[in-house]
Amino acid sequence: MINKEKFTLKIMLQKMGLTEQESILLIDKFEEYGFKYERIIKRKNIIYPMIDYFKKCDYSNKFMNKMISVAIKKYSAKKILNVDKVLKNNNYNIKERENIEFNNTEIFNQNKETLEKKLCYYNENNLKQIILKNPKGLVISLELSHARIELFKRKKLSLHANVSKLFEDNTKFKYDFGINSENLKRMYPLPEKYLKK
Repeated sequence: MINKEKFTLKIMLQKMGLTEQESILLIDKFEEYGFKYERIIKRKNIIYPMIDYFKKCDYSNKFMNKMISVAIKKYSAKKILNVDKVLKNNNYNIKERENIEFNNTEIFNQNKETLEKKLCYYNENNLKQIILKNPKGLVISLELSHARIELFKRKKLSLHANVSKLFEDNTKFKYDFGINSENLKRMYPLPEKYLKK
């Protein structure tokens, strides 16, 4: 027998534009995260704008459910929607945005300006495919990404074939290449034009 709060939540989600099946799937995701129904009902002001946005953009239910859960658990809806809009404005299609955001929720820690600067750098240097292969490049500092890219170029290492090494953690990178992050950034400073943006 369905409890009253779960029923109330299901009706609330349907009023926000979800079908009954979509509502059930989202409630299942909430249960997976251990959210209490009353907590979710109180956060309807977070959920509604996200449902509205993701439905209009035609995102998959799986993606929408995870992003709403992430908003309730950790990040604000505003941060999540801002990141998505920045990616969209930089010509990342819906599948690319889902790929970047779904398994890389740390991206929501960034402010709009920082993310814009990183996307500008990768786009201007024809490195968009690297981000699509490993979105972690949007999480680490641009100064560090640039320095590592320059080191790979100097060593004549393929960026595309070594994308996992390019964005590995600092300890592993130092072990693999014999140089720490600070020295690497001094060797290959970020061009001035990206510091000013």
